[in-house]
Amino acid sequence: MCHQTELAQLSHCRYERVRMKVLLVEPVGHAIGHHSYYTRRLSEHLLGTGEVQQVTVVSYAGFCDDWPELPGLRQVQALTQRQVADWAPCERPSLWAEATRGALKTAIPLVEGHDVVELIDCWYRSLAWVLWTHPWLRRKTVLLWHYGPTALFLPPLRQLPRGLRTRLRLMFPVILPERVLFSTSSMVHVHADTVAERIKQWVPTARVTVIPPGSDPHPEELLDREAAREALGLELGGRPALLIFGYMGPHKGLQTLLAALRDHPPDVRLLIAGPRAANNADVESQIDAAGWSDRSVTRLEYIPHDAVPLWFRAADAALLAYPRTFVQNSGVLTRAADYRTPVLCCDVGQMGRFVREYGLGVLFTPEDSVSLRRAIDEFLHMDEDRIEGFRQNLARFAEDHSWLSIARRHVEMYREVMVSSEIGRTKL
Repeated sequence: MCHQTELAQLSHCRYERVRMKVLLVEPVGHAIGHHSYYTRRLSEHLLGTGEVQQVTVVSYAGFCDDWPELPGLRQVQALTQRQVADWAPCERPSLWAEATRGALKTAIPLVEGHDVVELIDCWYRSLAWVLWTHPWLRRKTVLLWHYGPTALFLPPLRQLPRGLRTRLRLMFPVILPERVLFSTSSMVHVHADTVAERIKQWVPTARVTVIPPGSDPHPEELLDREAAREALGLELGGRPALLIFGYMGPHKGLQTLLAALRDHPPDVRLLIAGPRAANNADVESQIDAAGWSDRSVTRLEYIPHDAVPLWFRAADAALLAYPRTFVQNSGVLTRAADYRTPVLCCDVGQMGRFVREYGLGVLFTPEDSVSLRRAIDEFLHMDEDRIEGFRQNLARFAEDHSWLSIARRHVEMYREVMVSSEIGRTKL
């Protein structure tokens, strides 16, 4: 034990002086806009820490097209038999698996030239097989799980009824690969404490680090509300607007919102912007059935990065109406902080805790249309001073979670992986 402690101390001292090389593997592609934005900002600010010499990003054509050219940033196009374009990974697992295999096939020859490898939302079965068959890769691997594993949506095994436990044994093609990943990777990186706790319940030996997405404390000049609406071609007549933004699946809470607006609807407009999910194909029909077609603007498509600030600035508030099972963090919350847009947020998980602690907007009970309606009415009747207080709190949140501070936390995590890798080699 003393020998291991001394070795760890020596390794820490050694690696504190090393400017590391980081390999990021991102198989999802540019169709999921949040992934491209996240990986870009992380790469830029890892280099900005002064402690990272090189960042290599392995992904698909189009993923890095709008990225700046920076010293130390290298982009490698992944290999695949088919082009991964406008698809959603959770809807097309076969494509996700193929994309993961292609990205890993491209990345493996590059691993030896890098100190740490971070694998971002890879298809778990393909990834588990690679880590199982390449034990040398495990020592320097960090898994980033944006959305959380399957185990996240299941209670701990000891709490399952006997019959369900039997059925779960038939699901080991899903559960077993995740257990392999969590138990063999040097580190598992998630965005929320609640996700980390659930993973530790399933795999107590897993090493889990919580680092949330970053925010921009000093955004470029932001347009006022009316100028942003004009830039988007929105004619809302000066009325307040609520924004639902991002990948438009059922988890976005549109049904809850429409139910909240059913009786005595307020004089408000809805902005719905983001790519449509295949399992939520009837967005327009839901809006039409609720009688809100003439009071809604829908752009069910990928929103380019340079247009994202306009949508948040055109809205008076961003709506985060996730279900109560949503214990992950939300990229929409950090983008709202970037552009100083108050939020109406369901009180669930780390997301709800952030809104409560920082005062970023109004909280409501998840999946409760009555509670949501009260939150909407409260916000619409607020005085400007209180709304300005939300904006100041959003700026403070963005400062506390700036991309540079988040990148520095990544560097600390990477150094911990490098130390464990050194100890692992010594044991061998």
